[in-house]
Amino acid sequence: MGLRTFIEGWPVYRQLTGTDPLGRGAAAKSDGSRALTARTEDADSVARSVCPYCAVGCGQRVFVKDGRVSQIEGDPDSPISRGRLCPKGSASKSLVTSPLRQTKVRYRRPYSMQWEDLELDTALDMIADRILAVREQTWEDVDTQGRPLNRTLGISSLGGATLDNEENYLIKKLFTAMGALQIENQARRTSAVADSYLPIRAGSDIALLGGVVRYILDNELDFREYVLAYTNAATIVSEEFSDTEDGDGFFSGFDPETGTYVQDSWQYEGHERSSGSGHTAQERDSAAGLAHESHGAQVGGETRRDETLQHPRCVYQILKRHFARYTPEMVERVCGIPQTQFLDLAQAWAANSGRDRTGMLIYSVGWTQHSVGVQYIRTGAIIQLLLGNMGRPGGGIMALRGHASIQGSTDIPTLFNLLPGYLPMPHHAEHPSFDEWVDSIRHPGQKGFWGNARSFAASLLKAYWGDAATPENDFCYGYLPRLTGDHGTYQQVLNMIDGKIKGYFLLGQNPAVGSAHGRAQRLGMANLDWLVVRDLFEIESATFWKNGPEVATGELVPQECRTEVFFLPAASHVEKEGTFTQTQRLVQWREKAVEPPGDARSELWFFYHLGRKLREKLADSPLPRDRALLDLTWDYPTHGPHAEPSAEAVLREINGYDVTTGRPLAGFVEARADGSTAIGCWIYSGVYADGVNQAARRKSRHEQDWVAAEWGWAWPANRRMLYNRASADPDGNPWSERKRYVWWDAEKAEWTGYRPVRHAG
Repeated sequence: MGLRTFIEGWPVYRQLTGTDPLGRGAAAKSDGSRALTARTEDADSVARSVCPYCAVGCGQRVFVKDGRVSQIEGDPDSPISRGRLCPKGSASKSLVTSPLRQTKVRYRRPYSMQWEDLELDTALDMIADRILAVREQTWEDVDTQGRPLNRTLGISSLGGATLDNEENYLIKKLFTAMGALQIENQARRTSAVADSYLPIRAGSDIALLGGVVRYILDNELDFREYVLAYTNAATIVSEEFSDTEDGDGFFSGFDPETGTYVQDSWQYEGHERSSGSGHTAQERDSAAGLAHESHGAQVGGETRRDETLQHPRCVYQILKRHFARYTPEMVERVCGIPQTQFLDLAQAWAANSGRDRTGMLIYSVGWTQHSVGVQYIRTGAIIQLLLGNMGRPGGGIMALRGHASIQGSTDIPTLFNLLPGYLPMPHHAEHPSFDEWVDSIRHPGQKGFWGNARSFAASLLKAYWGDAATPENDFCYGYLPRLTGDHGTYQQVLNMIDGKIKGYFLLGQNPAVGSAHGRAQRLGMANLDWLVVRDLFEIESATFWKNGPEVATGELVPQECRTEVFFLPAASHVEKEGTFTQTQRLVQWREKAVEPPGDARSELWFFYHLGRKLREKLADSPLPRDRALLDLTWDYPTHGPHAEPSAEAVLREINGYDVTTGRPLAGFVEARADGSTAIGCWIYSGVYADGVNQAARRKSRHEQDWVAAEWGWAWPANRRMLYNRASADPDGNPWSERKRYVWWDAEKAEWTGYRPVRHAG
């Protein structure tokens, strides 16, 4: 090589003499790099997908070459992530193509020391037999007083927050028909880029938030017009109410025998025996308090108000007295945060709120895993309401959830205490009839969506049991299993240790190392008759019997562990179609990119075919307990080499349809209480309006306004911001032009703005 050739090949020379003075293009390329091409350029196909990790819902493009995933990149059209992915999302190709993925069914016999291979269909058939045997062994028709129970407490399940909405829907539907109500999912960021970092003692957040409330009230920094118009600050509370200073550290109504409260004195004046009154002991045992988690307790009539906020028993003054204790000195003492740093936080929060500005509160696992997590979030809500940060652009309270569809698995719940759309599971003593169940959800004359609870409930049961569900038999209400207490995941573990639970499903969850008290989790699983694990990898919960710490200590001896274990490999997010619901209620459809490897299957496939086998085995059963399974609507179309159920068909059922014509409903206002509509989840009604998969819409963010109403679909009614009436004053004028969202158009005499809402009916 001559000197001239060497110099011309030098990147700096090319940079100085060529057309690339910054050295970002041709000048930086070598002969080798010029020959390289991006993996995306020669892809055979591209699928639009959603990241499977947290609940932000970042868009992905999955590139496929020769039937394999060749690259996964951010979707530049996504209004959420704008083409970007975090390190985990960027590495998700490694997740789906990992050589460590299991592709064969594994089976561990009772007392065995090793795995053996099993045919998928054989495993499915064996699992169906185990389910039926446990139902027969543990079935409960009625309680000791003859009240219906319709259930088995011998089967439980953990998983759902990582699954698709369509999968969770079939899981809940099938388990409900089986009478197995013990199902749960597991709902689980950093200060590195924060402008201000406040280290805090674990568990002291109430003091910090209380200090912020006190700062706002003491300095009269609340958004007064907003507070008066859209909160209960002016409402007068019962004279029977007393705060902790007057009750030896307890609020009024404390019951020392049960350690809970009778809440009558907490109500508004004149409503002491209605609304959210009553004893909380049963609510604690059965999670009945969560029956109001999406809509609050009803108020049966008018309430007294003091618009000056001076009445000593108005909510505003009660707040001032209660939060007066949270001084900056107390915050420093309890939280370990210097007063100057605390005041910087309080001042910044208040200064970035009001007519022209809004602030958002974002919380994560550290709050939700505390026993007082609900109080944390409620105190945060008090702050946001005082500052006028709810229902307005840039405001709100956001949960940084750790799984892709925690929101979806609560809306369409894999939970023991809820049915789809936040309808409560019936309680054996409180809800003996369909009418009493429905009336516990709504109140006569109630305004708002929940006044139509009867239509939502009847339509759900119609979606479950089809022709068998009629007005004459209360739409098969008698098929629903009944709650009697706490049936949550930690109670389930205790029941496993006690030998009450015989069979356990783990669906994308790993409690042996990922739940509280791992030792109890592993010992509970060691006392099961059988365990079904579905995952991409051979996780610790599948191998506790040979690799757990208790094996090393001698507490668990494999040859003495009777648990029969079925490991069935699962399909990844790129190997199945379906929807995730991210943390802002946005439902996004994922396209299938490739077929799953080997025996790997989706949860949709597994539970559809499990239900099919159960129904086949029970076809000739005369037993009343089996009618719920036999009458179940389970006729979903299948496609492909593995008879995969159609996720779109399940989404259509979730949306709801007219029973007579089959027409997909345009929205939940079309729900009827007479059995003429079937709706799998009423709050999702509209996601399949006009027979179109609205969740699959992908109009680029570059082609629409910042609300991006044509990207996916949000519940309810594609409403992207809840409580958005609060974005305008009582007269309908925006609080400010900068923060306008909806407003009243006086000329047209109608509401207008960023409102992608269509109501039918």
